Amino acid sequence: MKASTGWALGSLIIVALILVVSFGSGRNSNLQQHTTDVPSLMGFGATLDDWNRNHVADTRFMANSAYDPDPTLPDKSHDDRYLVTLGAGRVLSYEMRLSGSPNIEEAKTDVLKEFPSDAAVVWFDKKSQCSQMEVASKILGGTLSGSDSQNGQVLVEFQTITADGKDAYDSASNNDLFFNLGAYQTAQDAPGC
Repeated sequence: MKASTGWALGSLIIVALILVVSFGSGRNSNLQQHTTDVPSLMGFGATLDDWNRNHVADTRFMANSAYDPDPTLPDKSHDDRYLVTLGAGRVLSYEMRLSGSPNIEEAKTDVLKEFPSDAAVVWFDKKSQCSQMEVASKILGGTLSGSDSQNGQVLVEFQTITADGKDAYDSASNNDLFFNLGAYQTAQDAPGC
């Protein structure tokens, strides 16, 4: 009798341990799943901490304003790829400079790399002083989720920066891009250049 009681008690302990381990690992996997449901943004909409982990600050300028110095950029006196404006602890407005003279398709490709993988072009319009493109991302909208989210829509303006640092527009060289929150359903709704 004692042997069967010992066996039964041992079996109960083993079952209890299996349940504890199963419950604990299931709980951790749910926690992991929950934390991965909200993706980290590395480009537009990133927290300042995420942005700083993925970009090199230019210490010649005010903290959290200029990143990724690149001597191949056209304006030699301001050779940072990113000039950032923060909003609510996130990167919600910035200028991005590209080296060389990228055509519009190359520039659009670089723009989309700044957004989550679900980003899509809503519209594109070539104007006399710039080109503009509306980009939308449900992931971005869900991550920002507030009055400033604009449903994850961002207006991107394409311009040209010259070697002396002046903004102009040459449709064959789209090397100066501006990103700002803004929900414009058509090109006619967007502000001018």
